[in-house]
Amino acid sequence: MRATVAAFWVLTALAGPVAAQLPAAENAFDRGDYRLARQLYDSILKTDSLNPRALYRLAVLDSWDGKLDLALGRFVKLRRVQPADPAIMAEHAKVLSWARLFRWSAALYDSVLALAPDRLDAQVGRARAVAWDGDLVRAERLWREALKRHPDDPDILIGLAQTLSWEGQTFLAEGFATRARQLAPNDQTARELFARLRAANRGPVFSLSTDGADDRYHNRFVVFTGAFSASPRSDLRGTLQATWRENEDGVPST
Repeated sequence: MRATVAAFWVLTALAGPVAAQLPAAENAFDRGDYRLARQLYDSILKTDSLNPRALYRLAVLDSWDGKLDLALGRFVKLRRVQPADPAIMAEHAKVLSWARLFRWSAALYDSVLALAPDRLDAQVGRARAVAWDGDLVRAERLWREALKRHPDDPDILIGLAQTLSWEGQTFLAEGFATRARQLAPNDQTARELFARLRAANRGPVFSLSTDGADDRYHNRFVVFTGAFSASPRSDLRGTLQATWRENEDGVPST
């Protein structure tokens, strides 16, 4: 009986005007019935090709399906209708980032933040796009600026930890990943990042460096320094270091 009523309601919406179809499409989208939602939004565009809500929802659905070129085309059309809507601009910038158009994405996020400086998704999206583009120094600065505004946001903490790890600062990154996991214990990205950094930081590390000098009196020497770090337990890390030096006279010292 319920299926029959639902089918009748859907057919009525499809056959009716945009005013009737749009609420039905939004209802389907909100409850996760994206196939029906797409069908209804497409039907709306046949009547009203520049309907902002239908264009926006279809652009989002296209991006989720990996149809990034189609999604970006819809966003271009949509922003001719609504050129300065921060929500639309932020979503457009996110899809640009997914399409690896990182600089275009960051520039659009800049425009969003010029309109809405405290918009969290734009702060996160811009820093992430800059990091993905490889400018880790700027990305770290952007993450830290965002963290000042939103000190307890897990996405910012995760992004900063990832950027620091890419810079080779794994111990510092682990601290931010720990905080992110505490704030969002069910977040898979936070859990996996924390586990990876913890394993990297607890693993043994061996390093070797050399140095030497020579002056005008031909007093020469060479130095080799080796270090070994390991964690005998989870809350303790130790380092053993040894130095070997050989002077001009061939007599080594340690």
